[in-house]
Amino acid sequence: MEEVILHCAHGTIGRIFPEGKDTGIGINPTGKTACQAIPKFENTVCSQFLKLDAIKKTFAKCVGKESCTMKISVDAVSHQANSKYFNLPVDPKAHTADMKKCLYKQSQFFLQYSCEQDTAT
Repeated sequence: MEEVILHCAHGTIGRIFPEGKDTGIGINPTGKTACQAIPKFENTVCSQFLKLDAIKKTFAKCVGKESCTMKISVDAVSHQANSKYFNLPVDPKAHTADMKKCLYKQSQFFLQYSCEQDTAT
């Protein structure tokens, strides 16, 4: 994966949700579908590999737009993860055994965000 397309049918791209928490960004291993990185969804092991600061920095360029293609920077990906798994900003300290479980083509990257409308119109 090298890009994520964000779109708001009504309004503009706002904030990562839930606000103030890092649970709205993550990776689901195959067979899991969730949109929050919390233990009960069994996806925190996979989600811990992401470099959240790199994703948030890229997301910030989309705020205020109706739609946006969020490009995932190769510079933010560890060489080990980039060569064997799909491209995501991955923490280079990630444990290889867990990477094999979490970072492959059937895994799902998720990013929750709000679409915000101007109340004046």
